[in-house]
Amino acid sequence: MARLGRLALGLGLGLASAEVNRSGHGHLRRLGTVAAEVGANADASLRCGPLDMPENAQCKEVVEWAAGGGKWDTKADNWYRNMPSIAGVKHDQATLADFQRLYYCAPPGKDKFCGLPPCTGCSEPPCTDCFAGHQLYASVRPGCDGSNRGIGCVPPKTAMAYKGQHWPTTTVYGTQEMHIFAIGDWGGMDGSLDTAEGRPNIVAYNWGKRPGPSVFPRSRWNKAHTVQFCDHKQLVECFNTRGQPPCIPECGYVPGVDDNPQILVANAFKARAALNDPQYILNVGDNFYWGGIEKTCGEPMNKIAYPTKHQFDQIFEGVYQGAGLSHKPWFSVLGNHDWGGFKFDNAWDQQMSYTWASDRWVLPAPYYKTSVVYADLGFDVDYYFLDSNFVDAKPPEEDPNHNMCSRKNNKPSATCGAADGPTSVDSCPGWFAALWEEQKEWVTRLLPKSQASWQIAVTHFPCGHEQGFYKGLANMGLDLLVTGHRHDQELWFPDDYAKNHMGITCLVTGGGGGITSEATPDPDHTEDWYGEAQYGFYDLTISKSEIFIESVNYDGEVLNLPRLAKYYAELNIINELEHVSRFIRKMLPRYNPHQLALTAHAFGIAKLQDKDMMAKIARLIAPRLSEITPMELVRLAQAYASTEVCHYTLLAQLSAQAQVRVQQASTGEVIPGSCPSFSQLVELAEAFAQLKFQDYSFFEMVSLQAETFLLHGYPGPTPPALAGLCQACARLKVHEIRLFEVILAHVEDNWYDYPAWSLAEIGAALAPIMPSARFENVYRQMLTQIRHDRDTLNLRGLTAAARFMAEVDHKGQFLPGFAEALAQRFMALKDESKERYDVARVTEIFAKRCPEDQALFSTLCRHLHRHLGIFEPVDFVRFTRGLAASEYRDQRVTHALPKWAQKRHQEFSPHDWDSFVTSLTKLGASDVRESQLREIGPPAPSEPATFSGGQMAMAKAQITSNG
Repeated sequence: MARLGRLALGLGLGLASAEVNRSGHGHLRRLGTVAAEVGANADASLRCGPLDMPENAQCKEVVEWAAGGGKWDTKADNWYRNMPSIAGVKHDQATLADFQRLYYCAPPGKDKFCGLPPCTGCSEPPCTDCFAGHQLYASVRPGCDGSNRGIGCVPPKTAMAYKGQHWPTTTVYGTQEMHIFAIGDWGGMDGSLDTAEGRPNIVAYNWGKRPGPSVFPRSRWNKAHTVQFCDHKQLVECFNTRGQPPCIPECGYVPGVDDNPQILVANAFKARAALNDPQYILNVGDNFYWGGIEKTCGEPMNKIAYPTKHQFDQIFEGVYQGAGLSHKPWFSVLGNHDWGGFKFDNAWDQQMSYTWASDRWVLPAPYYKTSVVYADLGFDVDYYFLDSNFVDAKPPEEDPNHNMCSRKNNKPSATCGAADGPTSVDSCPGWFAALWEEQKEWVTRLLPKSQASWQIAVTHFPCGHEQGFYKGLANMGLDLLVTGHRHDQELWFPDDYAKNHMGITCLVTGGGGGITSEATPDPDHTEDWYGEAQYGFYDLTISKSEIFIESVNYDGEVLNLPRLAKYYAELNIINELEHVSRFIRKMLPRYNPHQLALTAHAFGIAKLQDKDMMAKIARLIAPRLSEITPMELVRLAQAYASTEVCHYTLLAQLSAQAQVRVQQASTGEVIPGSCPSFSQLVELAEAFAQLKFQDYSFFEMVSLQAETFLLHGYPGPTPPALAGLCQACARLKVHEIRLFEVILAHVEDNWYDYPAWSLAEIGAALAPIMPSARFENVYRQMLTQIRHDRDTLNLRGLTAAARFMAEVDHKGQFLPGFAEALAQRFMALKDESKERYDVARVTEIFAKRCPEDQALFSTLCRHLHRHLGIFEPVDFVRFTRGLAASEYRDQRVTHALPKWAQKRHQEFSPHDWDSFVTSLTKLGASDVRESQLREIGPPAPSEPATFSGGQMAMAKAQITSNG
């Protein structure tokens, strides 16, 4: 949905040893056969020994018990479920050596493990492997014929030997739309793995020991990361109870989402892959929580350990398969959790080894490069894969829970020297820092030499780290940075200057679901979201001139730009919203009705009037209004009202859609949840009124509903909804007399249920229509209650109360003291600086009630200044006329009013301008000022208006008096 565009720089073809078919959507194949090499001989360096050796002291007793009577226990089938895959026999046929082998490879109890496998006596020798005598080797990558001994086919002798090398170029054939998926932080916990070496099982909550991935519960904080809402233990409690108490609401746990995010994201991933057929995947790391492969580093690079195979099968191979996805390359990097999380000596090198045991996993070194050539489309991409985990390689004493070099969590003897990794805890920070400096020199040297159409970097740590370095790469030609680590989905535009100082587009795609999201995934509580989603992935559509970036939510919804627009609108970041709208405009035809409604809603929140955008939304959504929810119907109408875009054709269709749904509900034919509630119908009415859309059939339907519900005591018409309906009817002059009678009768019987502001709005709307003589008692009751609860009124509520008073109490005798009570409340709100109200009408009303109240008119003048920019000509007239009738004078007001009125003098009628200038003169404007105003305004009217109070009216009154 975001679009990156620039001219291609040329085509560099690299060393191609991988191809994509020309047919169909470009199914990927690699040259040669697809088969993992399995060796029959055990690794010569592996030690073994009998059960009596000291290394097996912890397991000796339990192994002997298991091989004796234990294997007949009723729970033995579950305890020893891995025996067939490890020893080649069922547990009831296993020998003592077979049980020793099991307790070495995958001990059922983590504290009872064997330090050595048996040398002899097992059912399927050699006894030293964990694959029933068929050790899995990574000697030759599937698809290679054995003659190619380069990086694309055979593993290095040590894990670091291929640093900085070029992985064989992939060639993609075909002219179809080309897609790339990007995902990160996706690999959950393998709770079904029985861990060896005394490691704890990878289980965080009471139902986590199960096949397949289980999400790792993290803490949750506010957006600024200054307030922790929910710590790890509290979130674990939510998992244990599935969101029930004592799970605290602050954790934001969403059952059905937080408890299974990797599978939800994977299902959306697979569904979109079947549709769009990505040519490859960019994987930004944190592939296995909570600490990577549960084995110690240092295994030979051509050998796959038992935990490696188990975790890849459960978390990767068993999850990401299907049409458009199987056999596609996953170009990968390591995340901090792949190194061990809060330690550095887990089997990160085994993730590299798996490159040569798989036909799709690609992770030959901590950093490397590759190219993809789109042969039939005439462009190519150079990729640079970087290891940025130095960020979490801190001094050993610091931050033990987020430090790979932590002294607390690494053993004193920890070393990965055999894998060319850090050799000790103390050398760990320096080792990672040196690795980063090495990469910086490497990519800085290579990037300027690239002749590819696009240059893209992929790393684990998120947008925002090392910004100066990436800005330098951008100056050398880098087009896009793809990252993860932060557990959400974020799209950073180059001109997001408040946070992005790199000059390039950057993605954070850390919402793959292996770990809980940064904030709650509840879409109704997004105030602490960094980006547009919490769980999901990105779909990049690439061509020679541009890259489309679409954020796909865990439920498959393509959401980022409409939701990002709403996010910016809520924060009132209008420049960002305007920037996003340029991309949204191009994507509108692709959007579903829900996304179209959300886009309009965002513009409505911001009150950003884009008539072209709103017209396109109206055209696209009109044929599909039946698909949107009642709330979306309301938000759509409100959006056009807030932006003052009077698209009456769409409004008529919204009205008809609402009426159809109500009619269907009355006959029992409606789809559950699709009929607007009474309150939602009123919100539609209010939006129609704001746009002056007078639809009698709609208002007749809503009125009939209100009458029926009120007369029969049905739930639905709340006091706020009734107040809104009365205001909408009054604004459009839709005089539903029968409805108004029913509402006033209901108020009279149930006045105690009505808040003061709703009584004020009902009174202000109905009093001009319903005669005071007939409804004197209920009006008096309403005004009495408003006076009693006046301290609950805000400025808009006070305005409605004043208008109500003006209609029923012309002489101030209907309810003595009412005007003074409202005045006191206005003065109590003198410091309110944001709320807008009809200050001109209020001034006019109080000028007749208490013109001597200096404090009140001082307050009104204080509020005036924030309204001048939105005043209409009639407002200038009313305010000056009202203030002139009072005893209060303020030269600042006398100066400000003409200054603002002059800007709009062409909109004034001759009578209004005459009245305005005359009232200003009464307020103390000089003769010179009066002369200037009369000169720039319209000519004075020849005949006075009876209402104007202007100069001609005063002259006529003077002549009559003298006559």
